[in-house]
Amino acid sequence: MSKTIGIVVAGLFALVLVALWMVYIVTNSPLLKAEQTPTTSTQPQPNDKQVIPEPQAVISRNDTKMPVGLTTLYAPHWLFNDNIKSHMDELAAKSADGNSEAAFILGMNLQFCFYAPASSEALNQALEDAATFSDATAAIARIETRFQYCQEATRKAGKHYFDYLEQAAANGYVFAQQAIGNIHAPRYMTERGFDGLSREDFIATRDAFVARQRHYLQQAAEQGSLPALARLARMHNAQQTGADSYLNAFALNQVVLALTDDNDIYNRYDGFQQRLIQYLDPGEQERAYQLAEALLLKINANGTLVPLEN
Repeated sequence: MSKTIGIVVAGLFALVLVALWMVYIVTNSPLLKAEQTPTTSTQPQPNDKQVIPEPQAVISRNDTKMPVGLTTLYAPHWLFNDNIKSHMDELAAKSADGNSEAAFILGMNLQFCFYAPASSEALNQALEDAATFSDATAAIARIETRFQYCQEATRKAGKHYFDYLEQAAANGYVFAQQAIGNIHAPRYMTERGFDGLSREDFIATRDAFVARQRHYLQQAAEQGSLPALARLARMHNAQQTGADSYLNAFALNQVVLALTDDNDIYNRYDGFQQRLIQYLDPGEQERAYQLAEALLLKINANGTLVPLEN
């Protein structure tokens, strides 16, 4: 009897060992672990709190607020169908009476005629020189056309073109402000006869002219002139304007991005921004955006826009 009980106990003990072994195998199964391990979803769950990474500096149309309801301004067509001679007296009289558009038109014509041949002899020499150009036919046609158009408005009268443009610019005429901003400083110094100044006086006179250019361009930019904004940005980008050049260039380009509805222009200036941004730390980027916003507020207050041609 005792022997039978011993066999039964031993059998029960063996069954317990087998059961424990089976539990161990099942609970440590890789398949079971895979089924029990929670999966990490790349998609946010409805009740998950999403952590949005800090955005990098990305240029987009939403970075600055675009003014609405601006009145588009277009420059008057300043070249005449006949010639400048028959219009000079009228334009000069209107300019003397304070007509900024007349002063602009006269200034642009005198600038156009500044380098036109002043005599038949000068014309023949210019044509002879043009005959050696790679585009001789087109160059000769341009010279002859300008000579016919500019009679009595050539170099002697033409040197006063800047006076008429500045008269209009000082009165706030945006197209004259743009025109002054586009004059290259070396050309201005030569045309105004400043080449003979001492080095110190030459530099002071040139720097004063560039400062005046920037003043007029800034005024034009506040009237929504995209050409003025673009010119100022180029001056800053070339580091011709002192401290914070890249920061200011970035701000001005950003205003162009906010104002233009031309995809080609937008893509071009977006490319400029992508190159410039590498020179700005996050604090400078923020300052640049603030400058752009402030300028857009002024443009919105003035209510005008001058488009930028492709």
